[in-house]
Amino acid sequence: MKKISKDLNRIYFVLVFTFLISTFGLFLYYSMNNQLNFLPVIIIFLTGIYVARYFSIKMIRPLDKITVWADRLADGYNEACPVNPGYEELNTISDSLKKLAEKIEHKEKELDQKEQEIMISSQQIKSYNDEVTKLNKKLEYRTLYDPLTKLPNRRQFINNLKTELQAGRSGAVILIDLDNFKEVNDTLGHVYGDILLSQIGNRFLDLNDSNIFIARYGGDEFLILLKNVVKIDEVERYLKSVENCLNSSFNINDDLLNIEYSIGIALFPEDAEKTYDLITFADTAMHRAKGLFDQNKLYYNDRMFQELIKKKEIRELLKDALRNDGFKLVYQPQINLKSGKADTFEALLRLKDEDISPGEFISVAEESNLIIDIGRWVTEAAIIQLAEWQSKGLEPKPISINFSAKQLNDLSYVDFLNDKLKKHGVTADLLEIEITETVLLEKKDKSISFLNKLKKSGVKISLDDFGTGYSSLSYLTYIELDKIKFDRSLNHKFLQDNYTDTMAGLISLFHSMNLVVVAEGIEEKENFQKLSDRGCDYIQGYLFSRPVSPAAIEKIYDHNFI
Repeated sequence: MKKISKDLNRIYFVLVFTFLISTFGLFLYYSMNNQLNFLPVIIIFLTGIYVARYFSIKMIRPLDKITVWADRLADGYNEACPVNPGYEELNTISDSLKKLAEKIEHKEKELDQKEQEIMISSQQIKSYNDEVTKLNKKLEYRTLYDPLTKLPNRRQFINNLKTELQAGRSGAVILIDLDNFKEVNDTLGHVYGDILLSQIGNRFLDLNDSNIFIARYGGDEFLILLKNVVKIDEVERYLKSVENCLNSSFNINDDLLNIEYSIGIALFPEDAEKTYDLITFADTAMHRAKGLFDQNKLYYNDRMFQELIKKKEIRELLKDALRNDGFKLVYQPQINLKSGKADTFEALLRLKDEDISPGEFISVAEESNLIIDIGRWVTEAAIIQLAEWQSKGLEPKPISINFSAKQLNDLSYVDFLNDKLKKHGVTADLLEIEITETVLLEKKDKSISFLNKLKKSGVKISLDDFGTGYSSLSYLTYIELDKIKFDRSLNHKFLQDNYTDTMAGLISLFHSMNLVVVAEGIEEKENFQKLSDRGCDYIQGYLFSRPVSPAAIEKIYDHNFI
């Protein structure tokens, strides 16, 4: 608009200048011809002034006003266009400009709104980014640290150990396990246990030594990486500072608690040069230390490695036996001291083609959890044997089978048992489950519930190896037992001349609880006579029979051993 106004102004000045030149030209023409006639000159001059005046008033000034108005519209002043009526074209232009200004104003408002929305979105995005950053930091922390103890976790430990091994440096991997932590959780509660672990973590964090890197391995186990150590004396020096953290009492809710622990140590590169092997070897040494009475720590050695290899071989044999029917049951009779006949047969597991004792392979089965599948195999095999003897017309006599503490994890075992009894047509009272006190110590409440469910199914339950564990008679108040079996070590101790009255007292006590008493491991006739004189109900041992095959049992099924 301003450009148009400027162009019109230029035209206006050109027209004025043209009229002036024309007037001056006429004036010269008449002067030279001595025809002084001023009328045409005056008329042309006045006409030019009038045309210029008209052009200025009617065209240029309105345009200038529209230009000023448009500038004010651009500055935000919404005013009516100052154009006189009658100028339709200019009014149309002004109306269009006004509408354009209104649209521009509307767009500006929309832009302002969008700008505000963008600012809000930007703030939200920033807030989200802050939250994501915090979460990433938390995740990063959790990938490297244990949230309870604030110690580095297993992952960070392995990374540090790999760094040491790759650098070719010497050191040691130490695994510490709290011996009585389960007892703390069971008796005082898991919250109490968590506080204990947290306090242990705090003490470990206070060890300001760059050569000691301590991490929580999991549960109540801690891994320690000793860096830049070569000699055993150096390891022992660092171990001393670690042990000092654990030897003093812990104050938990005003209760003073002392803990016991076992330590396994593996050296690198002497024992191994791989992270997994070193941790495994330290774990092996630690578990071996748990079985010692005179010390609580052991260094890994080659003999332990050979035992690991042996366990691995046995584990593979057990897996193969489960797949290819490699197990068998042999039976040892329990002799009734009144009738002289076998009333019950204990089923004992053997490998068909391998000369490995149950004492060796059962522990491997328990460590690897194969005991659950093996326990089911034993259960079904015993039920099938009962059904077979029944089909041969033999008098029904119970078979007892052993039950491991690890089988408490087989939550559907009772359903499996009932299904097999029903399938083979055997009544539940012909099956006897032998448990040890370790079953009762393992997850106590869960154990009691499990055993009560077993009892409701109709099977009999006996307490095996009495005299080797805690021998707490309190168990008898919340578990309905049918039989108690004295371990051979108890029989050997209390069948001496000075303790036979004690044995008689125990037998009398259990009889008062309506429990049948069985003495295991009896090999001498003298001990048999002492037990018989003192009211023992059954004897099981080599004196009468070794564990034999089902066919051999059938030959002595109704034999009088007395």
